Amino acid sequence: MLTGFDMIISNKAGKCNGLNPHFLFNSLHAIQGTVNGNNSSEANNYISDIASFMRNGID
Repeated sequence: MLTGFDMIISNKAGKCNGLNPHFLFNSLHAIQGTVNGNNSSEANNYISDIASFMRNGID
């Protein structure tokens, strides 16, 4: 089952000609909710995923 964050990544994959502000907001909001839910392991995975996504969009 895809989480909200996974759906955000899936919807934006391959469309990183420029970083959409809504994408960034939604990603940070998903991470914030995970941190506030005391799930640091999942939050760490989200941060890693968004960093990889951004890195791939730059390359």
